[in-house]
Amino acid sequence: MCISFLNLNIEGEKHLDRVSRLLQKECPAVFCAQEVFLESLHFFKNLGYGTFFAPMGKKIYSANTTRTFGTAIMWKEGEIDKISTSFHYYVGSKDKIPEYNLSNPNEIPEKNHTGQKFSPHRRSMRWLIQKNPCNRVLIFGTFAKNKKKYNIATTHFTWTPDGNPTKQQKEDFGELMRKINPLNQQIILCGDFNAPRGGEIYDTLAKKFTDNVPKNIKSTIDEELHEVKGLQYVVDSIFTGKHYSAKDVKVISGVSDHKAIKAMICKNNIK
Repeated sequence: MCISFLNLNIEGEKHLDRVSRLLQKECPAVFCAQEVFLESLHFFKNLGYGTFFAPMGKKIYSANTTRTFGTAIMWKEGEIDKISTSFHYYVGSKDKIPEYNLSNPNEIPEKNHTGQKFSPHRRSMRWLIQKNPCNRVLIFGTFAKNKKKYNIATTHFTWTPDGNPTKQQKEDFGELMRKINPLNQQIILCGDFNAPRGGEIYDTLAKKFTDNVPKNIKSTIDEELHEVKGLQYVVDSIFTGKHYSAKDVKVISGVSDHKAIKAMICKNNIK
């Protein structure tokens, strides 16, 4: 028995119409999403999904407008049963959610490391997050279908400006692995890892688990929708431990600034 599964960095509310069409077409039983606004959860509930959200930061747009963003795991009500959900911070804590004042950015660089200009919004967020890192969190969910359990974890990992690991990223990765290791191989791990395939962090995960992004895929950054052109990084994935396997994996463009990854996740007969 397998379940349909989808992972996507939705980039806030920029592409909700596209995301809606994708969910209605693919009908995943479990959907893991990064860069989700708390206020958007009702949108997914209207599509028939239960939701569980963990905040990572707050964006202050004006004196009267503050919006919380984070990571979420969702499940199709009536198709799969939720047994439990929880979140575990490996950077920061639930009691202190960083705030980013986008209404008054000072001395913000205009270009990224390649010389390309950032939009005002992205300039603000990149600079402010470098100065004051947002929280990083691992969401766990256990679900059941036809008496088979699926342990799922998702995260939006620490960002670096050029895809190369930094001291901070390495430290955060150690904390992340300490959260993951207790489940051993009984896990499906997905997310936006902000660390490219072929690099130290991604490949460490690929040695411990199975990387289910097809080898012919050169990037999970959407060339048309991402504002920085020419990025060729596989930074999103669905990893599976030995208790699970993935089939019918496809990488879907035209949905967000990252590509969606869809798969059928099967429970292996391991005692």
